[in-house]
Amino acid sequence: DLAIQATQSVIDILFPPDVLEDTPDEEHTHVSYRTERENIVEATCTESGSYELIVYCECEEELNRETILVEPLGHNYTKKITNPSCTDTGFTTYTCSRCGDSYVADYKDALGHNYENGICKIKRINKYDSLYNVNIKIELLKYINNSFLKNNTIDNFSILFENDATLFALGELEQNDFLKNNKTIAICIGTGAGSTYLENGKVLKSGKGIAQNGWIYKLPFKKSIIDDYISARGIINFYNSLSNNKVDNVKDIALKYNIDENSNITFNHFGEDLANVLNMILKDFNAKNIILGGQITKSYSLFKDSLLSNINFNPNILLSKDTSKSTLIGAMALFK
Repeated sequence: DLAIQATQSVIDILFPPDVLEDTPDEEHTHVSYRTERENIVEATCTESGSYELIVYCECEEELNRETILVEPLGHNYTKKITNPSCTDTGFTTYTCSRCGDSYVADYKDALGHNYENGICKIKRINKYDSLYNVNIKIELLKYINNSFLKNNTIDNFSILFENDATLFALGELEQNDFLKNNKTIAICIGTGAGSTYLENGKVLKSGKGIAQNGWIYKLPFKKSIIDDYISARGIINFYNSLSNNKVDNVKDIALKYNIDENSNITFNHFGEDLANVLNMILKDFNAKNIILGGQITKSYSLFKDSLLSNINFNPNILLSKDTSKSTLIGAMALFK
């Protein structure tokens, strides 16, 4: 025991207790060491974004936290130009490269057919693409003058061009003198809705209440244009939306009229649509007569009641006896 006590005394002399105690660290001063972005919300074209900017000390103590707002990026539109054709309006489609938002603007009127020279500017329809901007009159003259036909033509013969719906109207005019003393609208319903306005025996292509060039097909109607409803495809599309038995022609729908409720509904719906179209155009051009031609009029009896019960005006509705014949008679009338 004496030895142990002696040893402890020596230790106490060499290493006093206050020396063995922990020496406290020097006081630490926080300084900015690094910054981080956290809780990031990306800005979009139309909405603000944000993030938190956090400052850390090298000891990883958070020194500061600040929320930073980011302004909306705004749309970055690219544009695609659709040039006008003879019948279709031109326009520019603007599409945002970031979010896909798009809109259409910068409309340009349809060019209209150059019927005098037979120059067509229809695009994106396969059967016409090879004729785009070709002077058909010159091409026909070249062909005739270099073929056997040259001996069967008179000198200085004429080649004239006109819209088929206009020729149909002129043919009806030639066959019905009473049409020459009032206002008339002729409508050919087939693959589309061709039309012509007449007044006192004259074709009208402009003026108050008259669709551009006398063509109603591209006037706005429902969710699209008249042509998408007053046409064979309009009837077919509506029927197919009701039936599981799909068809691709109007005749098949008409043949089912007495045995298929969907056929009945389809033609009643078509008659109502046609009445609403007539209400729209007659409001601005109060025609006394409506002449209907084209393949769809063969089914007139199937939509007649619906048409007459929904029309707000009281025009004489006449059916062409022969649309093709009237068109040819109209073509001959051009040479008078």
